[in-house]
Amino acid sequence: MKRKKSPKQKLKILYGCRDMLTGLKNKTLDYHHIIKKEDDGPKTIENGALLERKCHEWLHYFEIIDPEMYHLINECLALYKKCIDLGHIKLIQQYENEIFPEVVSLVDQHTIGLQKTKFKL
Repeated sequence: MKRKKSPKQKLKILYGCRDMLTGLKNKTLDYHHIIKKEDDGPKTIENGALLERKCHEWLHYFEIIDPEMYHLINECLALYKKCIDLGHIKLIQQYENEIFPEVVSLVDQHTIGLQKTKFKL
């Protein structure tokens, strides 16, 4: 009997094994709820995005320090997925050229900041 694929596995098949905010390829990706579980967001392909762990932690850090930015990023994830689903090549390229490098830089800055904090303790 075939085992049913999880939403995370289906996302990997549909969108590849890469972080949807940085484009970085990684086989171990977290499932991120675009609409949070606490807000009745289901664990589905439509409500999910694949994120590398550092990026996922960074995004939830934004949820605390800047909730408006957190929601905007989630809206971008949802729109990016729609563009891929509909084959809007120019919009996909624009997202990947503008968003990916910016998020990589922000996640790196956040990670370096956390490491500095750990060393001060």
